[in-house]
Order: sequence, then C-alpha cells, then structure tokens
Amino acid sequence: MLSENVEQRKLAAIMFTDMVGYSALSQRDAQLALQLLEEHRHLL
Repeated sequence: MLSENVEQRKLAAIMFTDMVGYSALSQRDAQLALQLLEEHRHLL
C-alpha cells in the first residue's frame, strides 16, 4: 500500500546548443542571424 506522503518525481533534461560563428554573424547581418536562430529552434 502506498503512503499518502509519497514523493512524486519527474525526469528532466536540459540541452544546450551553440551556433559556431553566431556572434560574428549577428554583427555582420543581424536579420540573417535571427533567421538562422529561428530555423535552429524549429529543428530542435
């Protein structure tokens, strides 16, 4: 029989990604950098 004080747990995962050259690209072409960032988010 389960106790009423049973602790419920959930598994979570954290993912970090990095886009090589993003800072330099955002300085050269901010609009293109934002478009690539949105595509990256869509893929993930």
